[in-house]
Amino acid sequence: MRHEVTGRFLINARVSVLGTDLTAFTDEFGIYRISRVPAGRQSIEVFYSGLDPGRTTVEVVARRELERDFALTSRTRYGA
Repeated sequence: MRHEVTGRFLINARVSVLGTDLTAFTDEFGIYRISRVPAGRQSIEVFYSGLDPGRTTVEVVARRELERDFALTSRTRYGA
């Protein structure tokens, strides 16, 4: 996960699977891992203080890894 404008990794960004208690935080390289996500269509939300939250829907397949990257920014600060 990175800042869209600066390209810097976002450390401690919160990544959550909506409707569950599954949450992870990014490391110093912007990497996160969430285990045991139920198979099927899942909504993922990311939050980093000072930036606009991001949200996407992914299709999770049982026993398969899924990679999803996010780039966050602040529309208020940098324009839409």
